[in-house]
Amino acid sequence: MSKVGCLCCLYFKPHIYVSSAGYCSLKGRCVFGDGVVCGEYRDKVIDDLKKVLSDVGWVYCVTCRKTLVDEFELEDHFNSHDVVADVLIDEAVSDEAPSAD
Repeated sequence: MSKVGCLCCLYFKPHIYVSSAGYCSLKGRCVFGDGVVCGEYRDKVIDDLKKVLSDVGWVYCVTCRKTLVDEFELEDHFNSHDVVADVLIDEAVSDEAPSAD
């Protein structure tokens, strides 16, 4: 991956619609994937994502916007796509978006 910083960190939960913004599950705050690497940074490796898949039952491919539910899908997506352990769902986005009336 050519990205750096929060975007490639295991602890980064990207926003489902704005993937450069998200939530750091380690620090407990919103962050932006701006290229700054903090001291807690941890690379996403496939073994960590396999563990999440086993424990939680899914991981998320940001590139495809698709939930991955088995190891074969994870292995297929991992090297060429942006796969994350979790994704930030904005439950209020439908209330904030203008209507199409």
